[in-house]
Amino acid sequence: MLRVAWKSVRHDWRRYLPAVICVSVSGLLMIMQLALMLGAFRNVSAPLSMSSALLWAGPAEETSFDSGTSLQTPASSLLWLIPEVERVEPFALAFSTMSLPVPPGETTIPKEHFIQVVGTSIKKDAMLFGDVISPALRESLAEPGTVILDKVVAGVMGVGIGDNILVQSKMMRVVGVLDGLRGVMMSTVLTSQATARSLPGQESVGVPNFILVGLAPDAPAGTVDRLITEFQTHPDLRLWKKDELITSTMEQWALKSAIGVIFLSSIGIALIVTLLVVSQSLSAAVGASIREYAALRAYGFSYRRLQRLVLAQGGIVGIAALGVTGLVATLLIGYLQGKGVAVFVTVPLVLWSACALMACVFVSNLIALRRLRKADPAALLR
Repeated sequence: MLRVAWKSVRHDWRRYLPAVICVSVSGLLMIMQLALMLGAFRNVSAPLSMSSALLWAGPAEETSFDSGTSLQTPASSLLWLIPEVERVEPFALAFSTMSLPVPPGETTIPKEHFIQVVGTSIKKDAMLFGDVISPALRESLAEPGTVILDKVVAGVMGVGIGDNILVQSKMMRVVGVLDGLRGVMMSTVLTSQATARSLPGQESVGVPNFILVGLAPDAPAGTVDRLITEFQTHPDLRLWKKDELITSTMEQWALKSAIGVIFLSSIGIALIVTLLVVSQSLSAAVGASIREYAALRAYGFSYRRLQRLVLAQGGIVGIAALGVTGLVATLLIGYLQGKGVAVFVTVPLVLWSACALMACVFVSNLIALRRLRKADPAALLR
């Protein structure tokens, strides 16, 4: 049956080409939207993904690290009572604005950029952003009034290392730029904890939202899982693995933020449009081949065998479309990554997209099967 379906699709490829193009375009839009959305949401979790700490402690009721909820001091002090804990490091978010200083004599109001300020330790072995900040760059943050910017944001603003910017109307000097600090709605600006506390109206930076937990090198295997289990019932404190907190934060942005709902709604609309267009294309292909199907009925093909034939043809269309989508998406993602655009693709994402497209093709095929009722051998005599 597959051989017959393949030969028919190859022979009448022009009839099936619109369906292949439609499914390919829909799949490309879907996977690129998801990749860009997850890339942007993963950048929100940059303090997590770029830090060396594998264990994070936060408020028990929070499922996203950027919620802004402060961690109570009595709860965080419990971490020091754990024998395997070697060190802890606070993480606090502060929201502010950033702009260029106005040159003397000019009255133009500079454009302001919304940012989140993160104060990090200036110790060489600090865990916060420990995977991306070199010891020399971290040491440069010891100078008061110094910051590290996202590379793309710095390029948009036209500033480089050594230039000055205004953060909350306070003059700061750029000492470094890093990739991946640009989030969905704002960028992350790194500075020392002392500089972060010195910003006007940011006295709350001293109160952590989460705490990075460093375990002793000789901690037994399974310590992380054991500690997470022990704190599951704690009323004020919850422990997270880094990857689990990143995933939870991305889910919160994708499912509960307005931007995430818009992205997911657009994907749903794209699938509905694909279903309508592909069903029409496949129905037209079946209608154009109705005499051939009638001839097969005359040769002894049952109606069920014809149904399986049409379903196999639709499957070939879907597989061909997936191949085109995969090739073009790979090229586009590689190009965007080369340009510094945040794109995040996982195997489950690709599999989910492929299953959604094939399900769409399958339903379209079921709709097209209605045209087979006209495949009557008597039609050959008309």
